[in-house]
Amino acid sequence: MKDFGTPDSLAFRVEAVEKSKEGVTEVSIIRAEDAMPASQGFPAYLVEYIVDSTRGKNHYLVKTTIVNKKLFVFTIQAPDSEYNSLSTESQEMLNSLFIPNPS
Repeated sequence: MKDFGTPDSLAFRVEAVEKSKEGVTEVSIIRAEDAMPASQGFPAYLVEYIVDSTRGKNHYLVKTTIVNKKLFVFTIQAPDSEYNSLSTESQEMLNSLFIPNPS
């Protein structure tokens, strides 16, 4: 994961992809951070962001890791207006993506 870049560089790439989509009017990155220290498993990054588009305003949580040259991306999407009521459950689902380091 570290060879891929930093959490901020991943957020920048996500933002660029989202902005290139038709109908997207705004992308707001809320946070980009290490989601799992390498000592606890494979390194993973978390990016949280909001996309406002002609199709509505959605809140995203994305957890990403690379294991044995395979990319794993776990994405949670909810309407922004409903996100607060789902945030605890969403975080629990993200935390369930854990791939132990086979050392």
